[in-house]
Amino acid sequence: MGTKINYTKRASQILEIEEYEVNELVKRMYGHFNKNGFAKDEIVKSFFILNDIKIRKEKIRLETTAPLLGFKNKGIEQYKGNIVKLHDEGKSTHEIHKNLKLNKKDAPSLSTIKRYIKSLQEWRSNNG
Repeated sequence: MGTKINYTKRASQILEIEEYEVNELVKRMYGHFNKNGFAKDEIVKSFFILNDIKIRKEKIRLETTAPLLGFKNKGIEQYKGNIVKLHDEGKSTHEIHKNLKLNKKDAPSLSTIKRYIKSLQEWRSNNG
């Protein structure tokens, strides 16, 4: 009898995502095809599900790896991942503040965001 191939593990290696994310991808694609059928356009659209999973994974990574840098502000603590992501995209502190204010009711103040970004830049220059 032949060996059983673990397709979930192989797919996670090829797609460079975790095995639980492969399972999520399969469930979402299955639901997508059940709802919309197997038309050519729908098959192409299903690949956007993989992109959504990778974007969410990157957001989680940013939120967990962004340093708090001694700030005790709850807004900085809660939205540091968003602040770092927007700053890395080249957004100004005003744009970051406006974005957070539109999406979140308890966004940190503009001056707090400026101080956090300044501390982040110093931390990055010292820690590579």
